[in-house]
Amino acid sequence: GGEVVVRDSTFDGNTALGAAATDTGGGAFYTNDGGFSTTSTIVRSTFTQNESLSGGAIRSNSDSFFITNSTFVGNLAINGGAINARLGVMTIYNSTLALNEASGADDSLSVETASTTVYNTIFWTQPGAADSCSGGVGDGGGNINWSGDYTGGGTDCPGTAADPDLLALADNGGYTETMALGGSSQAVDAGVAANC
Repeated sequence: GGEVVVRDSTFDGNTALGAAATDTGGGAFYTNDGGFSTTSTIVRSTFTQNESLSGGAIRSNSDSFFITNSTFVGNLAINGGAINARLGVMTIYNSTLALNEASGADDSLSVETASTTVYNTIFWTQPGAADSCSGGVGDGGGNINWSGDYTGGGTDCPGTAADPDLLALADNGGYTETMALGGSSQAVDAGVAANC
């Protein structure tokens, strides 16, 4: 077994694009436990413009995978534009998944057999997108989901359908670039304090 911890890091423009028949996933980060117990943790990190066949930024086979206070913007894949949770248990806290894109399914978060729960997380998809998350993603509370041309149905990600009014990726005083909330954001005070 083993443990991987990533803190205060930026992954930008990485690719994992092998032949379609190969196990090519996680443009920036791919964990494969190989039959051993593994725990992966991502904290205060930003993933932008990464690309792979499955999980543009991250693909996980870890027994346990924790993502906290992290930002995923503009990542690309066939399925799971930002993240593909394949196996194990994935938990996402206080994070932003914005304008990621999958040509096949699940612009933001694709879940295979993993158990996945999100807390205080914003999902902001491409205009018109209706397929942003796999079914069965657990709603831990405080989540916001939004499609750019909102018509009343929201996306299929957990949480309240509301406009987070995200500003462009920028230096907002943290360890990495993030997307601040605009003046009309409906995500202000929407989080559940117990999830922080």
